[in-house]
Amino acid sequence: MKLVLDIDPRPGNARNSEGSFIRMPDGGILFAYSRYSSDTAHDADSCDIAVIRSFDEGETWSEPEIIVAAANYGVKNVMSVSCIYQQDGQIGVYFLIKENDRSTNLGRAISPDGYTFTWERCTHDSCSAFYVINNDRIERFADGRLVVPAARHIIEPARYEEYSQSVIWVSEDDGKTFHVLPHRLSIPKLTKRDYGMQEPGIVEYEDGRVYLWARTTANYQYESYSYDHMETFTEPKPSIFASPCSPMEIAKNSETGIYYAIYNPYPSTRGDRTPFVVRTSKNEGKIWSMPTVIEEDKERGYCYPAVFFTKDNAMLCAYCRGSKEDPNCLARLGIMKIGLDEMEV
Repeated sequence: MKLVLDIDPRPGNARNSEGSFIRMPDGGILFAYSRYSSDTAHDADSCDIAVIRSFDEGETWSEPEIIVAAANYGVKNVMSVSCIYQQDGQIGVYFLIKENDRSTNLGRAISPDGYTFTWERCTHDSCSAFYVINNDRIERFADGRLVVPAARHIIEPARYEEYSQSVIWVSEDDGKTFHVLPHRLSIPKLTKRDYGMQEPGIVEYEDGRVYLWARTTANYQYESYSYDHMETFTEPKPSIFASPCSPMEIAKNSETGIYYAIYNPYPSTRGDRTPFVVRTSKNEGKIWSMPTVIEEDKERGYCYPAVFFTKDNAMLCAYCRGSKEDPNCLARLGIMKIGLDEMEV
């Protein structure tokens, strides 16, 4: 494996983070990500959506180009990108809009070619709150619906509630509007530092099972299943993924059917976000391999991965990898190219 890109923080651009990949019609790879335009790296600082492109399967990358400015929406911050194909074959770049009233919504930029974009605001029927939707999280299920897992945080004039419930947004019109399903997935709050089900992800297995996971402060990624097309979900329980309160990504290689889980195992160091590992499953999550280490520098923190499978038998994994010299572990963005034969299966 090799690090093919390392975007370092600099004055006026103190953070580059959470992104997502997609293949362009001309064969190139587009990577969209959160590009901060401030001298600090806090979540709420000024941020736009940038893209870079590769035409050699991720070996080299173009200079960044802003495709969506927060000012387009009259706000300070748009971030956390998910790329997915629209039903008409166009590229959809979805992202979180941090509204001026402290709530959040989804926006998107649509492109026929990966070069020209038109942006718009999506709508949803969920109550006003601060919804955390991680990068690389939007999925298209077999029935055509777009499915978005979100963590719902209550906001009040004087406070932001760290404790969250996992909820699910669904679009039946290809991303123009979303409605929230009735499920509120949560775990008991036993202490003041219990943060509930945060930063959820979701996948649909080919046998029809829907698997949802979320980071917690209980030293595990918690999991819940639906066996009836999301009509009901099981009570959340600890998964096999012992983990600090750090996000996990699960992605499928559509060519091989193998699933990849990328996360920080427990126990960890450096703010709970190192080492950074990948595990594989050849049977839709029933059995997972032993972990393969991606990076394990104790002076760095690794988080918010995005995954893409190339034509030359490799996986691109983009993630935050800030060091102690950076403003925080979210400030530096890297892309690692990993041969599929380098990982345990």
